[in-house]
Amino acid sequence: MDELLVRNPKVPITKVEVKSANHSRFVELRRETDGTLNDDGGFGSGPFTLRISRHGRPGPDGDAPGFSAGQIITATVQFS
Repeated sequence: MDELLVRNPKVPITKVEVKSANHSRFVELRRETDGTLNDDGGFGSGPFTLRISRHGRPGPDGDAPGFSAGQIITATVQFS
């Protein structure tokens, strides 16, 4: 299982999806009561793409090379 937390969002987030080695299409992450987002199957190794939606509108996709436990990934794209 992979788990992540979107920190300090500037706008309310309604949905987070991932496309990765384990998911050829975007799959919605499950939001837990503590604010974390989970993928029970895991992202798999290597790069992945996150799609973060606000008010039902998807934002720009953000690519990452992968991550390890406790790592902080800084976004390179923002909502317009």
